[in-house]
Amino acid sequence: MKRIVIVVVVLMVTVFIVANDFMQPSQIAIDDQHNVINAGSRNGHREQDPPPEYSFILNGNGDPTTFLTNSYYDYMPFSYNGYNVRLQPEISMPYGYTAGGIYITYMRSETPNVGIDRRAYFSYINPNGTLGESNSINNVINREGFTSCAVDPYTADPFAVWHAVTEPDGSYDSHLSYYLYHAAGGPGWRQPIIVIDNPEMSIPFTGFTDDEFI
Repeated sequence: MKRIVIVVVVLMVTVFIVANDFMQPSQIAIDDQHNVINAGSRNGHREQDPPPEYSFILNGNGDPTTFLTNSYYDYMPFSYNGYNVRLQPEISMPYGYTAGGIYITYMRSETPNVGIDRRAYFSYINPNGTLGESNSINNVINREGFTSCAVDPYTADPFAVWHAVTEPDGSYDSHLSYYLYHAAGGPGWRQPIIVIDNPEMSIPFTGFTDDEFI
């Protein structure tokens, strides 16, 4: 299989503003006065909102492309229903460690044996856009995939989820781990736990043993 190179083009990172709900307009444009125009008006007229906060991040040499790693796996490195690129707050609490970088999770195969070697990986991009680390999340080799990522707004540490078969029933269970680098001052993902146990979780809710959430 042709070896591919995973790269991330970091052109613009949008800082998400927490609101009461996460419903967003279906079409948004910015006019020459920097007003955000909602083209999908909810009240029969064009709405204008303040422009969102945003910032640009380039790596040290000004190149907007940051190399992450090599992979033999080239199919949908991200997830079904989550986000895989997360921006940290600028400061990690409670100890005040510098943060402000980006966590990215994805699927990767180090070898051509993608049927076994596909695993959940992460990369950390420093605030200046340079690569800080790329590594596996789980040191136990399982066939893993379809990751999602979230960053704690207080500690600036990431949580990651993915699916894998780790139980005798052969179902895809959803696993979770977290990384206390910024809170503890050192590396190390915690031992993964199953947060959604398929198909056991489906029986009381749907009545079917073959329903899975991954």
